[in-house]
Amino acid sequence: MRTLPLFTITTLTLTAAPALAAENLTIVETVIDRPTVVTLGVQVLIGDDDDRDAAIELRYRAMGEAAWQVGAPLYRVRPEVVNLQVPQQFAGSVFDLRPDTTYELELHAVDPDGLDETWTVTATTRPVPGDPAAPKVIPVSDAGELGDALGAAQPGDVIELADGTYGGTWSIESSGTADDPIVVRGASTGGTILDGEGAGGNVVEVYGSHVHIERLTIRSANRAIRFQTAGAEGNVVRRVHIEDVNLGIGAREDQLDFYICDNTLVGPLAWPNVYSDDGGVNANVDGIVVQGFGHVVCHNEMVGWGDAIKTAQDGARAIDIYGNITRSAYDNAIELDGSTGNTRAMRNLLLNSYSPLSFQPIFGGPAYALRNVVVNVKDEQTKLHANSDTGETVGAVILHNTFVSPSRANQVQTTDTAHDFRLLNNLYVTRAEPEGGQTVLFSAPSAHAEIDYNGYWPDGQFEFEGVGDYPDFAAMQAAGVFEAHGTLLGDDIFASGYVAPASYMPVVEEVDVSLSQSSLAVDAGAPLTGFGGFLGAAPDLGALEAGCAAPHYGPRPENVDETAPAPACGDSGGENVGRGDVGRRRRRRVPTPAAVRPATVRRAVAIPQAAPIRRAATRARPRPRPPVTARPAGTRRAPRPAMARAIRARPPVRTARARVVAAARPRARRRRCCWSCSHSPVAGGDERTCMSSPCSVSSPAPCPRRTTRSSTVRSSTSRCSRSPSAPPPARATAGSPSPTPRS
Repeated sequence: MRTLPLFTITTLTLTAAPALAAENLTIVETVIDRPTVVTLGVQVLIGDDDDRDAAIELRYRAMGEAAWQVGAPLYRVRPEVVNLQVPQQFAGSVFDLRPDTTYELELHAVDPDGLDETWTVTATTRPVPGDPAAPKVIPVSDAGELGDALGAAQPGDVIELADGTYGGTWSIESSGTADDPIVVRGASTGGTILDGEGAGGNVVEVYGSHVHIERLTIRSANRAIRFQTAGAEGNVVRRVHIEDVNLGIGAREDQLDFYICDNTLVGPLAWPNVYSDDGGVNANVDGIVVQGFGHVVCHNEMVGWGDAIKTAQDGARAIDIYGNITRSAYDNAIELDGSTGNTRAMRNLLLNSYSPLSFQPIFGGPAYALRNVVVNVKDEQTKLHANSDTGETVGAVILHNTFVSPSRANQVQTTDTAHDFRLLNNLYVTRAEPEGGQTVLFSAPSAHAEIDYNGYWPDGQFEFEGVGDYPDFAAMQAAGVFEAHGTLLGDDIFASGYVAPASYMPVVEEVDVSLSQSSLAVDAGAPLTGFGGFLGAAPDLGALEAGCAAPHYGPRPENVDETAPAPACGDSGGENVGRGDVGRRRRRRVPTPAAVRPATVRRAVAIPQAAPIRRAATRARPRPRPPVTARPAGTRRAPRPAMARAIRARPPVRTARARVVAAARPRARRRRCCWSCSHSPVAGGDERTCMSSPCSVSSPAPCPRRTTRSSTVRSSTSRCSRSPSAPPPARATAGSPSPTPRS
């Protein structure tokens, strides 16, 4: 197998317990993936832990800052079912970082079999690509001058094209450097045109590294741009308009650290032409293709492509795809196929897609789909399929997405097993009468799947291959396999009143799927530390937290980039304090299993491409790991054991007590009333008696004191009211006939 280009982290001596048996986790090596502009990925290579009861938590802070931020716990990879050479490991990403900033990452590994170990590594995010440090401006105004300038290009050259049409095809053989790239830039995107005049190849071919192509229109050929050299590094396409081509931007294997952002690509296909119409003949009419590691594809606008944005190399890692808007995709809007881990599709707007998010396959993961808005899906929302050549998918992490589809709310149709995936805090909405009466048709067999805290509308059949076919949501939930904490929504979901289209064929141009303040999706999610903040008692379901501004999708205004990120909204659910920060204001903590803080923290040094230095097998005193305990009666329901590790939200320094902290900040149109309910059997169901009181002294508004009503749902305990005068609503129980399952 080819060795993947990674940065390894050389750690100094650590205090650790010796492995007592194969059940005790052994830390082998810490690896930092290639950094991107706003994200860092980490792998902790391990041995043993055959009983899989170990966990690794993560905190981070910018170098020199006192306060720690709590990141997402690392994800345990299952390489034994991967058809690619992947080591045993924990892996994960740290999101929403600042460009060109060095961070400390503190890792805390605990195994009840005897290991408790903490260590620190450092890593630096990439800067946003900029102009040369020593620019040499070369003005050109016709095709001859452009050809001469490209042929003689040297590091630091800024080749500035006057407005006009430049006919022909162009090749750039030279390379710039990281500090002094070669820049090819038009006077204006609309006015400076490279016209391929119908060429059967590429309008622009780039053979070097650190070449920037900016502010141009490229048109009239088979493909607009191709980066032709395997292993090329640091190339940029920015503020380019591409049209009248069959293919957009192409790549070669093992390329590194590209930045393809703020472009508009118009492809040759038209909605509603989709994959199932013609057997996929246009599936490889690709918009943006990247191969290799460390790429950023952001804030592009895509329309008319087979696959709009895709990874195309098995083993790819550390790729960010964010802020894009895809307006039509004949097949996949975003394709993470073949990636090994720490590939991330986040905060994209995906409209009019056959199967918008593809994981066919993932080689271990985690491959993230986070806070994407997905509207008008023809087929499957998330394609958890195998590849006939490379095996089944393993390690998709699908969190906080909003899916609105005209056929079914969630559909996966394959006979291949999907392994070790997570569907949490998503919002699945379809039309009032879903196809075949099926709200969910999940025909893929699943292994080690975690499906919980999702919201659905409407009620209907819920079919899960190998698990059960349930007539309605209540029956599915009562079975106790999936959605122990899921929510059946009412029809008041979106503030705009938007409903799922009756058919996929009309083009959806614009859509507002921000939540209604009275939606049952509000505050219904699990607190997942490290994946964005929330405002209320718990995260809202779906991509958009009520009360927070929606992300910007598509090209950004001139001179706006990641150096000026949008302000964060809400509470991340963890604490941002370090040891000794007594008296500092603390963020709200979400209840999690308690952990014991190790006594020592050692620092590590990042050395790119260095051979690993293994930790010393020094004996340390085993530390106890407190058990997971349920919350007191009358508070929000505790996560089931399978969820505990996924929503661990505080670092090892935390104490063992569990508590509920109401939000002190005001929130429009929400009353902070805390409810506790009891149940007693009555004819035809049970009777629920609820008492309310203000959640905290900062919420002094009067609350209704007592209400009683009957329902036919199982007993439950709700925490906060949805309106000023009523306790939490009961879940609906409507059912629908069971059609014959599709093959």
